[in-house]
Amino acid sequence: MSTLMIAGMVWGYVSLAGERVLAEDVESSIGKLVFDPMQAFEVMDIEHFSDHPSSAIDSGICVGWQLGMEEWIWILKTMQPITATDWHYRYSHLPCISRGVVVQAEARFEVEINAGAWLMIVSDTILYYGDSDRQLTDVFVDEVWRPEEGE
Repeated sequence: MSTLMIAGMVWGYVSLAGERVLAEDVESSIGKLVFDPMQAFEVMDIEHFSDHPSSAIDSGICVGWQLGMEEWIWILKTMQPITATDWHYRYSHLPCISRGVVVQAEARFEVEINAGAWLMIVSDTILYYGDSDRQLTDVFVDEVWRPEEGE
């Protein structure tokens, strides 16, 4: 594992099948279960809700937004790790969410996908992923904010 110091905080990168998974608390992430999107996994128990605390003004924004199994798999394999700071400031927190369970190598991960183009995976730690490259814009209601583009 390598570490990187950003703004006085230590960030850990755990290498998994050539991919990087970001863990904010390096010490507590060592030896913990970490989801690897490059390895086989199974998605189960998908449910859709529109009760997440939201930054959206339009309460009808979630009408018709649902994700099927194919979208779940595509999203899990495509999204990139993001920091909690990016998750907070660069992504919309919409009331539209899809919750499910991902099973990989006998480990269970609770997953919540938000229509604001981000997801979180919960096991021994919480990992945030986002559509930083905007590869999934047709799947989500909103996309990542890029301040460098003046949006």
